Amino acid sequence: MAAPLPATLTVTADPSPTQQQQVLTLVARAAERDGHPAVNEAGLLALRRPPERSAVAAAALPRHVLAHDLQSGELIGYAQAIAEEAGPVAAVVVDPDHRRRGVGGDLLRRLASETPGPLRVWATGDTAAARALADSVGLRPVRTLQVLGRSLSGDLPPVQPPAGTSIRTFRPGQDEDGWLSVNARAFAHHPEQGSLTRADLEQRMGEPWFDPDGFFLAVRDASSDTEPAPVPGSESTPSTPIVGFHWTKHEAGATTGEVYVIGVDPAAGVRGLGTPLLGAGLRHLREVGASEVDLYVEADNERALALYHRYGFTLVSADVMYAAPAPAGPG
Repeated sequence: MAAPLPATLTVTADPSPTQQQQVLTLVARAAERDGHPAVNEAGLLALRRPPERSAVAAAALPRHVLAHDLQSGELIGYAQAIAEEAGPVAAVVVDPDHRRRGVGGDLLRRLASETPGPLRVWATGDTAAARALADSVGLRPVRTLQVLGRSLSGDLPPVQPPAGTSIRTFRPGQDEDGWLSVNARAFAHHPEQGSLTRADLEQRMGEPWFDPDGFFLAVRDASSDTEPAPVPGSESTPSTPIVGFHWTKHEAGATTGEVYVIGVDPAAGVRGLGTPLLGAGLRHLREVGASEVDLYVEADNERALALYHRYGFTLVSADVMYAAPAPAGPG
């Protein structure tokens, strides 16, 4: 006879405000113990601002699984899956006082049964407990994001842009399409950032932390005689010739800011933009009160890692994506 589940599981594509708050409280409680949140920003947005059912196919709706203690009814675990082109991406969190009871495994198995395609699961911080949970359900590491950080005291990267370019801040209502076009090219091979849509951008612009003064754009000067031929599909116009960007993030009162995303248009033919864009963003974060800064970078992005290491960033932790191993080929 199978052992009873340690909790009751509830599945929904549309969590109620009460359920949302319960999950946010659980995520915060676990983050206080672990030192990092188990659900990333995209996951929290999917929880707090689920897409309209009429706007997406049913299979593309996020799935949420809530685990409640059998006796107290308290929320003790949560898992979610967000649909992406390469398949659903999941996160799971268990209350610190209810771990090692099988709750995490039950959440992942139920989530897998509710989603099309094999799950890929983020483990923020890649703790021993996360590795053990992944192993218990047959998942293996397939991708690593390094978390780098540095102090904002002392020298920062120079901000002088290359000849023929200048740096200004984002103009809401004018720069959205131009930025999306450049972002798509800069992150054409990135599974999340490169697929960002206008709705995704507007969702983030609606967050309390959004500040256009911390969103820096490198643009080609109107007098530049080095402008390349138009890129097919580009939405940039002579008034918004965006060639690179650095979007920073800083929440009110926080001592740590973030290099939210930094990118350069590979079709622009401009070299040397990364350093001044990085410098402009770090100076802004220092000016608004941050004393530390962190960022996320793919562990195999050697070019970006070289830039960050050159300017004092060091490894803080790592987030690891786990997935089922690929089936063995014939033979």
